Order: sequence, then structure tokens, then C-alpha cells
Amino acid sequence: MRYLCFAFLLFCSPVVAGEIAALLESQAAPARFGEHRASFRISEAQHTFIFSNGPQTWDFYVIHDGDRVVGYLPKKGFHGGSIYLYSHDPSQAPKKLTLPSERAHIDTALGLSFSTDHFLPTKNMHEGDQSEWKVIEEGRKIQLIRRFSGELKTYKWELDTRKKPLQVDHTGTFTISVDPQCGYVIDATWDTALNRTDNLGQYVSLYPQDMSNPWVTEGIHQRVVVTPVGDEKYRAHANNHPSIHHSDDDKKS
Repeated sequence: MRYLCFAFLLFCSPVVAGEIAALLESQAAPARFGEHRASFRISEAQHTFIFSNGPQTWDFYVIHDGDRVVGYLPKKGFHGGSIYLYSHDPSQAPKKLTLPSERAHIDTALGLSFSTDHFLPTKNMHEGDQSEWKVIEEGRKIQLIRRFSGELKTYKWELDTRKKPLQVDHTGTFTISVDPQCGYVIDATWDTALNRTDNLGQYVSLYPQDMSNPWVTEGIHQRVVVTPVGDEKYRAHANNHPSIHHSDDDKKS
């Protein structure tokens, strides 16, 4: 689990990248993946889930590395526009797209999730945004680039611009590659120009599989704690929010 956390850290500034390098050096992390030569590509697929009101067929982008499936991205829906990676270890990636047969939601999703819909009209792909995949460096890296320029008049729980539209010029770039020590990593950059900055919220939804599980029989209260390198204090933490939500709704608790 330690290496899983290392593998999907967000590189959002030189300071953070420096902290990651310092952490790896302090732990003397071996270059376990230094010999792996990635060969990324993208394909498209469909999968049918069984919801309580019947079957639903979703469209996906599938991320490949050679004969392995590294991860996937739903084009629309609750998980629309989120990158899911199965594992940081190339040898542990499955040989085919693997998804649950029951309804798709936070608690059934496989792999680590990383949202990409910042300052876009919706989570969904190709709904007002200009999004594309690029294979670069002879297949050693693969990029998802999501762009939007214009008036943003939308509602998300972290950002409501319906009454006060926002002028946006935004490009988000998400690069997947293989780090010699960490395995699969996502490098994310955001290039955003706005006409105002008041009361604007954005977030990076980054959580591992089973982070959110609302079922009482599996009700382990899980936490991810963010601690700066060389400091015993924590900077932030994330909880199993569906379980908390269920508890909040229980008037007897």
C-alpha cells in the first residue's frame, strides 16, 4: 500500500515534486521498474452494468501498455472523465478490461480514481470541451489533454456559475508514464485563465480503491493522511465520506 500511495501522487508544482524526490531518497526506494519499457496506446470499449432499474451500457477509453490494461476512463456518467489506474506495478495490470458486473459507483469502482474535469462544462468527455489523447515519446508516455475556452455556466457541487457565469480559458494535461521507483504515475498540470477568482472552488478527486464503502458489513473507517516530508504534523486528511454521510442521515446516531 505504501508504494501504491507513492505511485499516484500528484505532481502539481516544483515544491511537491521536490518533496516526492526527497521522500523516495529518504526511503532508499529501489528502481524496481527501471527495466520496464512502456508502450502505451488507447482503445475504446463498452461494458454493461446491472443497476436496480435494469442494465446500462457505458462507453470507455481503455489505456494499454503493451499487452496489459493499465486503466480506463468512462466517457460519461458519475465517473465521467475520471482516469482509473488498476495498479502502480506494470506486472500487476490485467490482460483485459476488468469491471464489476453490478452497478457502477464509488464503492464498486476498480482502481485508483483521478478526476480531470476542472473548469470544464461537465465531467463528461466531448460535451463543450475539446479533449484528446496523445501518445508521445514513442509510446513511453500517454497524455489526456482537456480544453475549454468560453463562458462557463454550469453547476457542480464545488462550483456553481449558473447565476454568475465565468469566463474561462483552461487546459488540463494529464500524463501517464512509468517512473523507475514508483511505477505508473500521473503528472498533472493546469493552465487556467479566469475573469474573476471570487468564491471559486475546484478539487482533485484522488482516492484508492475501497476508499469509499458505505456498506455496514464492511464499514471500516478508512483515512488517507497527507504529511509533509520531514514533518510529523499532517496537512490534510480524507475520510470515507459515504459512510459518514450514512451516519449523518441516521437520526439515532
